Amino acid sequence: MSRIRVSIASLLLLALLAAGCGGGVTIQPVRTQTLYFQADPKINYGQILPVDIIYVSFLHELRDITAIGPNDWFDSPKRQNWPGRQSLGIVGGQKLKVDLNPTLVSRSPFIVIFATFKGVTDPAPQQVVLDSQAGEVEIIQVRPHALEPLNPALRDFD
Repeated sequence: MSRIRVSIASLLLLALLAAGCGGGVTIQPVRTQTLYFQADPKINYGQILPVDIIYVSFLHELRDITAIGPNDWFDSPKRQNWPGRQSLGIVGGQKLKVDLNPTLVSRSPFIVIFATFKGVTDPAPQQVVLDSQAGEVEIIQVRPHALEPLNPALRDFD
């Protein structure tokens, strides 16, 4: 099962807006301002792990990006032209603080985090989606072959 989990409240609100029943209701942006990545000492076979933080303003964009998936995202034309993203590299044992772009966060009800691990083809462990369940600060553990948010509300229900 994919790690794409958007809260039921977010989906309900989006459905109301799409149906024209929103009556002035606006989608709230994620509250997250800071991400901390905590990497295990041995990740990605000792190589730098590429990570993209992708600011997403609309549900159709979320569907488009997650349909591409982390394996194809890093070589996709969509990535090259995406206006709202931050790219970074993580090495084993690193603890990295990332301050998100406040302007982009204020317009983003979703933030997608993609990583591309060597030897991993399943997209589920290589992505995290932040939505209305995310807090102001989120910690993402970087396991040897997977991203794992500490916030249980951001995990899939297996």
